[in-house]
Amino acid sequence: MKYENRVVFYIDILNFKKIVESTVDSYDNDIEKRIDEVYEMFNTVRYFLDEKEYDKISQTKRFTQFSDSIVISFLANERSEIYHTLYYIQLLLTDLVSKEILCRGAVVYGKLLHDDKIIFGPALNLAHLGESKAALFPRIILDESIISLGGIYHADHNLPHHEIEAIDNIVSKDTDNMYYIDYFEKSIHNFYDKEYVNLYINDLRKLIAPYLDTKDFDLKVKFGWLINKFNKMVRKIRKSMNYKFSNLSEIRFFNIIHQK
Repeated sequence: MKYENRVVFYIDILNFKKIVESTVDSYDNDIEKRIDEVYEMFNTVRYFLDEKEYDKISQTKRFTQFSDSIVISFLANERSEIYHTLYYIQLLLTDLVSKEILCRGAVVYGKLLHDDKIIFGPALNLAHLGESKAALFPRIILDESIISLGGIYHADHNLPHHEIEAIDNIVSKDTDNMYYIDYFEKSIHNFYDKEYVNLYINDLRKLIAPYLDTKDFDLKVKFGWLINKFNKMVRKIRKSMNYKFSNLSEIRFFNIIHQK
């Protein structure tokens, strides 16, 4: 038995312990509505990343979910699979925002054994390390080498630079030079009309609002990052899309993170 060279997406659902704890009351009785909501959350994940299967194009993609962790992997030489997976994860992240759920994670390339029952290998260790150490904020990070790999194994109808341009429409470079799947300003083109943009802005505000006065430093860092990305998105919409929404104001917050 040998490892395969696979691209690995490792995704962690943030605050999952708190989410699960909310499914029972103080007397250990099931709160069925909350259980249904958590179940539906995982159905959403499977729809975007597993059962949808990108119209069954991928031949080698594998999907594993355990507790709050999700792993997707596929052979690195699958044509355009890096682009497609990045795209559907971007859609997933925007959908989960409406459910007040954030994720973080990492995308890596390396040796992995991944079938319907078992998953292990150096690439999984690397992806988990990336998720726990480098992700830091509610983002899914990837190295520039993953983008280059996407250009090498481009769609048949694309030239390498066309594939990379398509990927660049999904990812952004952060202030620490890490790339991440952008579910802010680069997700707007996925919405069909401006009313969906309006709903998404409201969903982000609703998600952020409970933490505006937090005293927890870790939460200040995480949500400071989130607010900066939100404000940057709002500025871009005001400038380039000419949407006349009442909610296109920036969120004012503690000034502990400076991002451009």
